[in-house]
Amino acid sequence: MHLTNDSKTMSLQQAINKIYFYKGVVPFEAYEMLINHQQEATPYLLQILKKAVLNHDRTGDYYVAHIHAILLLSQFREKQAYPIVIELLNLPIDSIDRLLGDMLTETIPKIVASIYDGNPEPLFALLINPKTEDVVRWVIGSCLTTLIYQKLLDKDRVILTLQEIIASGKMNQDIEFFSTLADLTIDCKLEPLYDSIRAAFKAGMIRGDKMDIHCFEKHLKEPIKQLPREENLNLIADAAKELSEWGNYSDEISHTVKIERNAPCPCGSGHKFKKCCIHRL
Repeated sequence: MHLTNDSKTMSLQQAINKIYFYKGVVPFEAYEMLINHQQEATPYLLQILKKAVLNHDRTGDYYVAHIHAILLLSQFREKQAYPIVIELLNLPIDSIDRLLGDMLTETIPKIVASIYDGNPEPLFALLINPKTEDVVRWVIGSCLTTLIYQKLLDKDRVILTLQEIIASGKMNQDIEFFSTLADLTIDCKLEPLYDSIRAAFKAGMIRGDKMDIHCFEKHLKEPIKQLPREENLNLIADAAKELSEWGNYSDEISHTVKIERNAPCPCGSGHKFKKCCIHRL
């Protein structure tokens, strides 16, 4: 049946409404609608993601629209989402944790690779920024590994950039940088950096609780396909399937969303719930 513009817009809006709040189940029907109308849905999803970043310090319980948006945009290979995700990763760690939770370490590398626009410089900037939290640096290393593994980023370009960073001396006192670099060097087999990492071990610039020199040398001999995180090096192919594998979305019974009418809206708008997103329930 051919949909008119009005009926299509209303159907899309209903689908958007269904992804706003956490109910413990994957909103398959809404995903299907949004995927079938990808072109029309993409601006809505980008806007949701932008608003979440803008309101990062005010988002509350139950609000998960940005999670659905980022997964769907990844399935769409939407490059406009890449700079927004980079902006998200530049937020204070409390805000990153509020918006992403475990998704930061478990899914962001796949997401970044899925929406990558061809410019790795923002990733390198995060890697060498002394204000970047340790866990985010580790995630950036995993992002670079995934991009190389997927042949979306030339390994030689990564090696050259990292050699320039090391040669500049600006990271010489940064143990977290070299610890992340050691992981990246192992995972991607960045042979020209092997001696630099060995020197970092000798200088005590790699965290012992992460790796020692013997572990480093052992892993150098393993092919990338034997990496323990190989399953995390793939792109997002099915947003609903990805979500269904998360433990907190395994329930088949929908949870009841309880938000006081006069409470601040969980979307972070600053308005009362009754004046903002209550209609989305």
